[in-house]
Amino acid sequence: MTRKTTANRYVTWGTAALSFAFSPALGVTVGDPAPPFDVPEADGGNVSLAEHAGKVILLNFWASWCGPCLEEIPQIETDIHQVYGPDQFTAISMNEFDALSIIGLYKHGLLGLEMTYPFGDDDGTVFSAYGVSALPRNFIIDQDGIIRYDEEGFTKQEIIDLIEELLASVAVQSTTWGSMKARGER
Repeated sequence: MTRKTTANRYVTWGTAALSFAFSPALGVTVGDPAPPFDVPEADGGNVSLAEHAGKVILLNFWASWCGPCLEEIPQIETDIHQVYGPDQFTAISMNEFDALSIIGLYKHGLLGLEMTYPFGDDDGTVFSAYGVSALPRNFIIDQDGIIRYDEEGFTKQEIIDLIEELLASVAVQSTTWGSMKARGER
């Protein structure tokens, strides 16, 4: 192989690598329907998107070795899930990198973090479907199953504001529907 051929191969491979690195991420974007999932849960059984249909869902991707992930999990529990759940809202955490037994230890407070919301153990398919390549990553899915928020990291107030907006929109629709029905308009 000549020196010129070797150089051309490096340029070709380098160009391909750069185009892949800067291409749009695979997965979902805001406005897309949320990909369904059904995965093992830390308490046994499964957790699925379908079982929470009609609720606002905060879908949190994390790992035990991720410092920022461990900082946001207690905030999700106390400041979001306990305030807004479980009737119209739920949080679901998704973990691909830790054994289910480790997830269970976290869930039950044996490692300092007690959670009342589901912790799913993913084999990588949910991470791939949502295009998760960095942690932590959070999605908010509305009552119709549409992704309304997608961010790496955690901006608690932004998440709370959107949850309140989505929950309020259902309350307004229910009130409007109820008053229309009472007046015989529907």
